[in-house]
Amino acid sequence: MIYLFYALLIGVSLGILSTYQTKLFLSGLFTTLVLGGLFLRPIILVGASASATTGRTNPFAVYIDGFLMLPPLLQIAIYSVPAFFFLGRFGAWFYLEFIKQEEVITEEERRKRIKAAHGWNAEKDREFSSKIRIRR
Repeated sequence: MIYLFYALLIGVSLGILSTYQTKLFLSGLFTTLVLGGLFLRPIILVGASASATTGRTNPFAVYIDGFLMLPPLLQIAIYSVPAFFFLGRFGAWFYLEFIKQEEVITEEERRKRIKAAHGWNAEKDREFSSKIRIRR
């Protein structure tokens, strides 16, 4: 059951990240794939030894044998990660489209926010305006 919880946690969080922050989603996806590969490495090695005893030489057969040696609940959890991903993405889309209220920002509030973000104040405005007058 803990496997399904982790699959739900990983899938839904990646789905929500893909809706809000694309760059963060890509880094999270890459990290998940790398860490998943590292944690599944012992399983794959056992599958490789199992496929060597059966005489298989196909590289995909090694991964399939290793995956089939996992506990059934872990297999179901791995299969369900993409479903949980789309569930999280759909939930975030539904929230953005139908539940979240759109914030109305006036032009003056927008200008004030941008000036504050860039550290623009009245002193800089006077200094900049005086430089423009000198060049003319």
